[in-house]
Amino acid sequence: TLNATKDKLFSIIAHDLINPFNALIGLSWLLIDQFDEMPPDQKMDFLKKINQSANDTLLLLQNLLKWSRTQADNVVFSLGDVDAFECFDEVRHLVAYQAESKQIDVRMHVVPGLTLFGDRDMIQTVLRNLVTNAIKFSIPGGSVVMSGWMADDKVCISVADTGVGIPADVLPSLFGSQGAVITVGTQNEKGSGLGLILCKEFVERHGGTISVDSQPGKGTVFTFRLPRRSL
Repeated sequence: TLNATKDKLFSIIAHDLINPFNALIGLSWLLIDQFDEMPPDQKMDFLKKINQSANDTLLLLQNLLKWSRTQADNVVFSLGDVDAFECFDEVRHLVAYQAESKQIDVRMHVVPGLTLFGDRDMIQTVLRNLVTNAIKFSIPGGSVVMSGWMADDKVCISVADTGVGIPADVLPSLFGSQGAVITVGTQNEKGSGLGLILCKEFVERHGGTISVDSQPGKGTVFTFRLPRRSL
């Protein structure tokens, strides 16, 4: 319902946006207050944390905006050919510091020349949310692999991690529209839970499907499949 949607939106704004802003304010104040006494490597560490917090806030705001548009059925498709390798590489660049801070190795395995047909921004939003989640739930020193291939006339994209996995009783509700599943990452990273809901909505708007396979303690694989030519 409209009221439930508004309640969810206000809840995210009230809680999930406060955390990154608190980090931005706290870290920047310490940097200002102790700038002359801080060694250069500590200054750089603080700046990297501020940058990561700003990126986390931006991703949350982007997800909120896109999610609110889907609720109002106000999403406009901009269809075209999307080079899978370029899309993967751009996402890897966007999550570089997040991965580096946890010593996560982000790799790509893409069939040469693989092309998707769809809205580039939507597809990249799906991929970035999946990779961000994979890093979030990976133990430091782990790996995340983005893969792309063709199967049964569909373009298949997967994001696999070596993280903590997802309990079997949680899997059925991961993409639920009645309420996002909110959990905390391996280093207490916070999240709104909107990312996977957005992923499902954007994939389905392309006429595709998304699925998840996970084993607690071993890792998780999210896979979405799109027709070669979407409606």
